[in-house]
Amino acid sequence: MPIRQSRLMADHFAQALKHIKEQQVDMIAITGDLLDVPYSLYLPTPGFEGVDPAYWDVAAEADYRLVRDLLDATALPYMVLPGNHDWDAVMWRVFDPQDNLQIVAGRRVVRFCDHEHRGNVPRRFHPQRTQWLDELARTGEPRQIHLQHYVITPELNEGYPYSYGEAKTMHQQIINSGQVELCLSGHYHRGTELIQDNGVYFSTCSAFCEAPYPWRIYEINQTGVTMTEHALQEKPTTPRPAVFLDRDGVINDMASYHHGPERMQLLPGAAQAIRDLNDAGFAVVVVTNQSCIGQGYVPVNVVHCVNDRMCRLLQQESGAQIDAVYYASGTDQHAVLPIFQDTTENKPNPTLLFRAQQELNLDLSASWMIGDRLTDAQAAQAANVPPILVRTGSGPQNENAYRSAFPNGVVTDDLSSAVGEILRLRGE
Repeated sequence: MPIRQSRLMADHFAQALKHIKEQQVDMIAITGDLLDVPYSLYLPTPGFEGVDPAYWDVAAEADYRLVRDLLDATALPYMVLPGNHDWDAVMWRVFDPQDNLQIVAGRRVVRFCDHEHRGNVPRRFHPQRTQWLDELARTGEPRQIHLQHYVITPELNEGYPYSYGEAKTMHQQIINSGQVELCLSGHYHRGTELIQDNGVYFSTCSAFCEAPYPWRIYEINQTGVTMTEHALQEKPTTPRPAVFLDRDGVINDMASYHHGPERMQLLPGAAQAIRDLNDAGFAVVVVTNQSCIGQGYVPVNVVHCVNDRMCRLLQQESGAQIDAVYYASGTDQHAVLPIFQDTTENKPNPTLLFRAQQELNLDLSASWMIGDRLTDAQAAQAANVPPILVRTGSGPQNENAYRSAFPNGVVTDDLSSAVGEILRLRGE
């Protein structure tokens, strides 16, 4: 999702951990989804050459190790557990799969590593269920804190099953046990308030990967549990200028369109150009038509892998960051399935530019669109954003039509020169 800025998280997480340690907490708990791993990696598409599980296995392990190293550096006790977007087999090479119980500050902290099942409904089966029932059957001190990815209370199943299939029963058993003081969940990105029921507190934590990058501190004392929410940054009130970029033919060559992430190659100078936009304070938003999905060449998660590979390469080459990637999969009469016939989000429609404006708080009046096709310029025009055509990708084939439709439009050789022109016109 565009609002989940995954490749920005390493720096944000390090900053948040610094603030958390300053609060002198007793323990750090992460209730799942340490990584947002496209499921096509751990459920690979047979015969599709564009996804090499070995490469992504190494990449995912490196990201998990980065998270672990940042947590270790705090010197605080911590507990992590997998969410529905984690790759368990890789995660457990980095974190201890047996670390299900810790005694911290006089509390018994227990984690339950559950999974989604039929219809994406979370369930708790053996051995997690056996462990859970054993904990509920304990007597005496210390009181317990339970950690799980999925939601027990309140039931949150509108649009997607965030709650356990047996949530009502679990809720009642926890209350009846008299052993549990606090139940913390994840999964539901908006989070929930702190809910108290017969002396047991339930809460679902907000997603850290979405601005303003929140985390919560729960304090347990003799009178109960209190919750305070902190955030890494204030929610911006002033809209930012943006540069919208087409992907294939502007940032990278065309090979990855049908073939997947292993063919992703950046065009010369693209990474530094995007870094220059970052440094100048622009939001950098990729808006791309990916009709390869609708035409049946690739599954949607292969496009996610391509986007992740692009962001990795940009980061490695220049430290450049993409703020968000929006893509449209519609392909009209060429659709292999009816669900892909809708092209209302495809350029030349400005739909995704307007969506980005709302979700990322962008100032379109101070923004630009860079593409290699006439449809990029038409989408920009419909959003009242000035276009720039580059001569990479399909640019040479579209230049005459572009000049005819946009007599005053800017044409440059590549992304580097387009960014240079934007910065020049801005007076930088």
